Amino acid sequence: IAATGARGAWIGGVFTIAACGTIAAAWNFHQRDRKALRRLAALALIGAVTLAANIAARPAGLQRRWDQGVQEVRKALQEHDYSSDTGRRIAMAQWAFAAAKCNPLFGVGAGGYQAWVNQQAARVRAAEESQTQAEPCSAHGPIGNSGEGVHAHAHSWFPQVLATTGLVGLAIMLALVGRTLLEGWRGAIRHNTGSYAELGPMMGLIGLVAAGLFDSISVNQQPWYLAMILVALCGQLRPSCVGPQTERASKPAFEPVSGPVPTPIPRPIS
Repeated sequence: IAATGARGAWIGGVFTIAACGTIAAAWNFHQRDRKALRRLAALALIGAVTLAANIAARPAGLQRRWDQGVQEVRKALQEHDYSSDTGRRIAMAQWAFAAAKCNPLFGVGAGGYQAWVNQQAARVRAAEESQTQAEPCSAHGPIGNSGEGVHAHAHSWFPQVLATTGLVGLAIMLALVGRTLLEGWRGAIRHNTGSYAELGPMMGLIGLVAAGLFDSISVNQQPWYLAMILVALCGQLRPSCVGPQTERASKPAFEPVSGPVPTPIPRPIS
């Protein structure tokens, strides 16, 4: 992740590692596993030292991507220059908040983000050409109110949901994620096997939430399929894990059939 220069992945990766490390520490504390806690502390120390060493060394490739990102953000926020990749993402988020401001309760409708942006941008251009006052909700967007470069989604899960489904949709989404993570934790305790296996779905969902900071995962098929699988796996109602080998060996592979064995009826050859 560090070598590819994907700055969004840097932030998402740090968020995921920090969140999952905290959960792992809480899990080991709950299990009273001091040995595992010491291992986690050692890994955290190694990670902190490695990160500090990379920051101090400042590799040319990473430093260039970092400086470029800071410059693009500064130009977008201070100079309203949205021509860069980061600038366009900031613009799309601003358009999403504008859509939510104009339609706070239910949003502009699922799949209607880009169409709404183009409509508002056209109204602003028409008002400028006729030298009249644009409608209040038409003047909130950036990029010179042109809508240029806006994708079919806001390039971030949370603004996208807010823009298209409003506060109602955002509340449902947050409730789904929060309840699922809680179920994943409770289910792991209920079906405890003494390992991290039961925490896997919950940690995977945290990783997708981190990815959602820079991608609208609910409109991309593969990430959303994975998200729904993880939601299902986090439920408390799940099959019990297979017990130790001794328990399985003590049970017969099949039950003997009692009574006379039925004679198979031959079938004619067609």
